[in-house]
Amino acid sequence: MCSERNLLIACWLGLFAASFAAANATAAEPVRLKLTPDTCVALQQGRQCYATIQIDWHSQTAQDLCLHAGARKLQCWQASHSGRQRYEFVAADNEQIQLVGADGVLAEAVVKVNWVQKNTKVKRHWRLF
Repeated sequence: MCSERNLLIACWLGLFAASFAAANATAAEPVRLKLTPDTCVALQQGRQCYATIQIDWHSQTAQDLCLHAGARKLQCWQASHSGRQRYEFVAADNEQIQLVGADGVLAEAVVKVNWVQKNTKVKRHWRLF
């Protein structure tokens, strides 16, 4: 009798834990945003960096969302589960990409700008003697 009761309690706890974990996974990641590539490389620090960024997003539920790069609105989708956008990135600094819905910012990512050579201003003094 005791073993049947323990088994029943263990089953209920297992089901409860599995449903709780699934609910948390759904709540923790409702929208995914991916940038490819997520880094742009300029020749020198402070120079403009040019790259074509592929932006993909996916949501578990259909939503009305808009994609923003900095202060610019790139594209909006209505009642969509996913979207794809090509973005011609031109900037000297990092830029934040955001997926905005009715509840505010749902996902964000950053295009990072790196450089090959650091901009060092070296004063050269020429002397003839």
